[in-house]
Amino acid sequence: MANTVRILRSTTTGATPSALVSGQIAINEADGKLFYRNGAGAVAEFTGGGGGTTEVLEYASPSAFPATGTAARIYVATDTNRLYRWDGTAYVEVGGQAIADGGDYA
Repeated sequence: MANTVRILRSTTTGATPSALVSGQIAINEADGKLFYRNGAGAVAEFTGGGGGTTEVLEYASPSAFPATGTAARIYVATDTNRLYRWDGTAYVEVGGQAIADGGDYA
């Protein structure tokens, strides 16, 4: 059975999720911030590797992704609802997990 990424969301400026379970991410739509559970189990913000804002971009499929990606972006293939990141040379699927609505947080 495949794992599922559960996305929480908030529209409250400044809100940060208090806790996330393994495979869960959260987005603050008001601030444009994306959060995940790190290896230590704490909530962390995607920073794009250099402190910048992480963008989430949707494409019909991985074949529609730009030839060269950007490290500060998460790419979503809408045909499979799978997440990818650019590792500097290729697109890498993030955890091999499908996306599911996880509800709201504060």
